[in-house]
Amino acid sequence: MRSRFTILTAAALLSLIFPWCANGEDGAQISPQSSGAPQCAHGCCFESSTVLEGETLALRGLSTFRYFGFRVYTGALYAPPAAQTRDLVRGETKKKLVLCYHRSLSTDQFQDKSRDVLEDTPGLDLNTLEPFLSAIDRAYVEVNEGDRYALTYTPSSGTLRLLLNDREPALVSIQNPSFAKAYFGIWISEHSVGEDFTAELFGENEAE
Repeated sequence: MRSRFTILTAAALLSLIFPWCANGEDGAQISPQSSGAPQCAHGCCFESSTVLEGETLALRGLSTFRYFGFRVYTGALYAPPAAQTRDLVRGETKKKLVLCYHRSLSTDQFQDKSRDVLEDTPGLDLNTLEPFLSAIDRAYVEVNEGDRYALTYTPSSGTLRLLLNDREPALVSIQNPSFAKAYFGIWISEHSVGEDFTAELFGENEAE
């Protein structure tokens, strides 16, 4: 299992540094459920489907991200049932990513480490994306245990939206398909926060 970031030497820094810079992810330990029932991991439960702009999206998988053994968030990825491959989900299709937090995080932690991942992604022109990245940076608010951020993408309008606890209106809406692909890529691209985390979001077995 590889890490995208340098391992820090003191777990005491957990409260100061955003957990994406940590080493390691783990399986979400999904609770056995009957078909159509919510799936749960570490107290975070997710419906088996969601509706986005009139289309039903299916839950693909759950994954829990840890930092020095501490659970940070559990993610759930939704996509159309017909989008069977990673490339289809990453492309111009509706999708929703929900992150359920197991601890408090500050706005600076979201902003700084989101940029860290994007800066480490080959082929991205961050100068071009900067206006959109600044807009979503300003939209973030501090989260507490149990809060959820959701990212949605609607290809017909090329719009990425950020919601807190599914409340409307969205904290921000950005119409730019290139930015949406790059930003979702923090969690679902080949250069995401972690290979195993992403594989589990796609409903695949944990990497060997």
